[in-house]
Order: sequence, then C-alpha cells, then structure tokens
Amino acid sequence: MAEMLAARGERQGVAAPPNDRSADVAQRLIEAARAFLGTPFVHQGRTLGVGVDCVGLLEGAARAAGIALPEVRADYARTPDGELERELERYCTRVFDLALRRGDVLLLRIYSTRPRHLALVTDPAPVRIIHAYQGAERVAEHQLTAWWRARIHSRWRFAELLR
Repeated sequence: MAEMLAARGERQGVAAPPNDRSADVAQRLIEAARAFLGTPFVHQGRTLGVGVDCVGLLEGAARAAGIALPEVRADYARTPDGELERELERYCTRVFDLALRRGDVLLLRIYSTRPRHLALVTDPAPVRIIHAYQGAERVAEHQLTAWWRARIHSRWRFAELLR
C-alpha cells in the first residue's frame, strides 16, 4: 500500500495537497451538490428539487461538475450487500490517507454493520458533509459529528480529484 500511495505522492496519514485543477473540480463538485440542498429524500431519486437519494445526489453533482461517470445503476436495493462499494470501485479510487479533502466521498454504515450510505466532504476543517439522508428527509449539509465519524467505512476520491 505504501508503494501505491507514494506513486500518487501521498504517505499514509498525510493527504497530498490538491493541485489547482483538482481543487477547481472539487469546488465545482461541492457547488453542484449544494444546489441540491433542501431537495426531498426519495429512494432512487435523481431529480434536483424533486427528489434524490445519496447516490442520486453524488451522481447529479458529479455530472454537473464535469466528472465523467459510467452509467450508474438505479435498480439497487436498500439492503446493505456490498453493492455501493462495488459501484464506487467503478468510478472512484479508495484513499487511505487520514486527512479528509474537499470532494472526498464517504461510504458510511447507517443502522447496519454493512455500509449503505454516501456523503460528500464539503469542508475539511471543521469537517462538513452533504448528503441526501432519509433521517433528515432531504439533502442536508452539516458538521461531521462524532456519531457520523464513527460510521465511516471507507473514503473514496473521483479520478479527477487525484493528483
């Protein structure tokens, strides 16, 4: 793993600083995600202002920011069976450095021991996330509290945000 991180200019525990291009993509991604704030939570929803789920929010924000994505499945179930992680592997790279960066995707365990929820890091200090959360019944942005931090399963980064 250390060799893989070194090849990308990172050490375990230290995030490489984003270059200007990746910082610009992260800014566009976050602005696009914030456009969804207040949109109702709708499982498998994909429409700004009408309804989205966590996958729909990330897909819509990524496409609006110019991030190329393969076709994202819309027929997934709410059952935490590893499906979200397999989908993330198609268009993101798992990152192991400890420092969160703007635009990082968090795969979270909610009400289960298996991950089944996604959030986007909008600010690294203090850490804030945006996500379409069923418990809030809408897209919301808030601080990454200890409760949320304890539920992080893994972190991912779009290719456009890698150095």
